Amino acid sequence: MGLLRRWSPTLLIALVVIDIAVGTVLRFMTTSKLWLDEAQSVNIASKPLGDLTHWLRLDGAPPLYYVLLHFWMGVFGSSDAAVRAMSGVFAVLAIGAAYGAARRWLGHSDALLAAATLAVLPYAIYFGTETRMYSLVMLEAGVIIWILKIHLERPRWLSAGAIALVGALMLYTHYWSIYLLGVIGLFGIIHWWLHRHEERGNRNWLLVGGVATSFVLFLPWVPIFNEQRQHTGTPWAPAPTAYQFFTWFQGFTVNQSIPHIVASLHTQLTLMFFVALVLFGVFGLAMRTDSPMIQLSPTGESRTRTIAFIVFATMAAGLLASNISGSAYVPRYAAVIAIPVCMLLARGVTNLNTSLRILIVFGLFSAASLWTDRWGVGTQRTQAGEIAVALESAPSDSLVYVCPDQLGPSLLRYSNPELTYIGYPRFEKPFIVNWYDYLAAYDKRTPALNAQIQALRVAPGQPVYMVRAPFYGIKNTCLEFEYHLAQDLNRRIKTIVVNRIGDFYQSMELDELVATK
Repeated sequence: MGLLRRWSPTLLIALVVIDIAVGTVLRFMTTSKLWLDEAQSVNIASKPLGDLTHWLRLDGAPPLYYVLLHFWMGVFGSSDAAVRAMSGVFAVLAIGAAYGAARRWLGHSDALLAAATLAVLPYAIYFGTETRMYSLVMLEAGVIIWILKIHLERPRWLSAGAIALVGALMLYTHYWSIYLLGVIGLFGIIHWWLHRHEERGNRNWLLVGGVATSFVLFLPWVPIFNEQRQHTGTPWAPAPTAYQFFTWFQGFTVNQSIPHIVASLHTQLTLMFFVALVLFGVFGLAMRTDSPMIQLSPTGESRTRTIAFIVFATMAAGLLASNISGSAYVPRYAAVIAIPVCMLLARGVTNLNTSLRILIVFGLFSAASLWTDRWGVGTQRTQAGEIAVALESAPSDSLVYVCPDQLGPSLLRYSNPELTYIGYPRFEKPFIVNWYDYLAAYDKRTPALNAQIQALRVAPGQPVYMVRAPFYGIKNTCLEFEYHLAQDLNRRIKTIVVNRIGDFYQSMELDELVATK
């Protein structure tokens, strides 16, 4: 033990270096096909820039990520590896942003651990391998938290302007940035009030002005945002309930491609370990070197108080707004606070106060995270690859109904392009999911009436296939539509590829409607 104690500082540095190196590599490693959201991103970004606003009106997202991806694909191509690499680059830069922000707020030792935490965090690694904007959001949030501390130490027009610029970029990247920026603006008002009788107190209006300017820069997009808010939203999931105000931590400790099944004992233990370290960073005080007792304070340390306020107030604001507006919450939206959460965890670890304690505890956390990361590399996010292989032998005049059309972007990326694909509920080619008034499109006709209409377009003897998923769409609509279509065509349903919900995040089933004997 004495030898381990003597070597613990060196071993701790080695662990940090290994975590960052392995985490960097893992951000460019996945064997999965692109699932719905990724394929949708690529399909929209492949459109001419002049048409981007039209397609985003139907999708419900802000434009910055898609513009960047458009130019990225123009240089590197649109292969799976190429389109994911941009997120990987942002994810690696986010590790640097985590170090910079944590060093400014907490110090060098905490900064190393914060960077290493983000490097191996399953949440961050997954989004480093997904063709979506979330690694960019993490990078932007880390940078703005970094600039915020610089501004608080010395309020200046330059730092306020930087906050305005980065804040605007965040708003044009993801709408949950509204809550982070709103909380930073609220903090600026509180900070001004507490220091209003000091000279620096008056200058803290610069922070509020910087945040307000970021919203002013967002004004050109506000009409489109309002239209998206009214007509797209999240029709695929209900609004968050009360329990999600307490369980949003979970997303950080699991690979987001995990199928919809009960979490393993490993993931549950990792979650409890993660939450304990974060809370120790919020409420903990540095342990005495001669005592194993954890010291807690209801107010925590002054250097983590602001970070904790930003994290929990942002999540509370976002979840409350989602609940009131009836829009969904999914763990990926928490990307706006991923880096400050890592900072709190790092502080919770360094509060252990000795190199040996820190080495043991952070070593356990790293091992638990990397254990999750290693199987995430090979996890398939979509069953579209299997369906595509099965459709290779389908005759070129086949009709392939895709129900719901949410399965379409991923399926069409890999499947036989000679076939005719028809998405439910709009009965158009499901190259891009049109979320505009999506529920109204479902309610326009019953599955039975839709089946009657579609049966008329099927030529005698024409091959008909159905790709569907039981946990996508609205209730049992797809199952009903398939049943009625088979009845109207006087055919029976023959399953070719079985839906495997336990193996794929986006699972699918392939049926053929064959003539009855």
